[in-house]
Amino acid sequence: MMAAGEQGAYYSVVVPVYNEAGNLPELHTRLTAVMRALARPYEIIFVDDGSTDQSVPIMRSLQDGDPHLVIICFQRNFGQHPAVIAGFNRAAGEVIITLDADLQNPPEEIPKLLAKLDEGYELVSGWRRRRKDPLARTLPSLVVNKMMGALTGISLKDYGCMLRAYRRQVVEYLKLFPERAKFITALTSWLRVKICEVEVEQSTRRTGTSKYNYPKLIRMNFDLLTGFSITPIQVVSAIGLGIALLGFLLGTAILVWNIAHGRAAFDVATLAAIVLMVSGIQLLALGMIGEYVGRTFVQVQGRPYYIVKAVFEPSRAGGQE
Repeated sequence: MMAAGEQGAYYSVVVPVYNEAGNLPELHTRLTAVMRALARPYEIIFVDDGSTDQSVPIMRSLQDGDPHLVIICFQRNFGQHPAVIAGFNRAAGEVIITLDADLQNPPEEIPKLLAKLDEGYELVSGWRRRRKDPLARTLPSLVVNKMMGALTGISLKDYGCMLRAYRRQVVEYLKLFPERAKFITALTSWLRVKICEVEVEQSTRRTGTSKYNYPKLIRMNFDLLTGFSITPIQVVSAIGLGIALLGFLLGTAILVWNIAHGRAAFDVATLAAIVLMVSGIQLLALGMIGEYVGRTFVQVQGRPYYIVKAVFEPSRAGGQE
């Protein structure tokens, strides 16, 4: 078989890594066994997303005995999607596979995706039907899935599963998008590539902790909403129009009541509540507009999506700074 880095690799496996020192040796062993069984040239690309534990030294030690392993190290933590894109930019294979480093995506499920890909699909995504995550993780994921389906017009059961197999052409398409917030599954849905889902198993996390927390999920949802649709502003505008109409009707009703009865129809507390409600909608609208303006500002700055600190090729003793 050809070593990683050679252009003859048929499969490229991209694995974002962030503080997964406890999982890397087992992941490498199991993933290597799966790729060898496929009997085609392959490469494994570990993309370190600014880990602060022993992930990089462990990956370097694994590379010493593996001619198929490439290691890309970021200058700092940029996020999972930039790590995947960096792996895409380095991948040489005709089929690119992605999976998480936490072993919740069992590498043994990869052949299921490849079998479906051979049926003519351009992208095959895993569907974690029986999730092992707590309810605090599955409920936000359900919300994201519904939101993604509404924005893209394509209904998938599991937009968040990292275990996927891509044809090279799809990856080449993804490289054409200049925006910073690259939601890969949303972009592929927008491209209308031939996509399907395959039910895959999910394992419980053995070591380490999940890198997703509520602030990140909220940030991701805002990026998703403002990056792929102007619907939020349209919705807020419609609500504002409705409240303005309601205010006009209330004002008319109060005026008529005062004329007919010679006293106010509503007390001060009621009017204060109405004012607070309207003010809240105005602040929401301003915040939504600010979100779009902020995204434009960040995009115009032109800062790189990620910065590579070093690339360690298996055929070299040192890195490439």
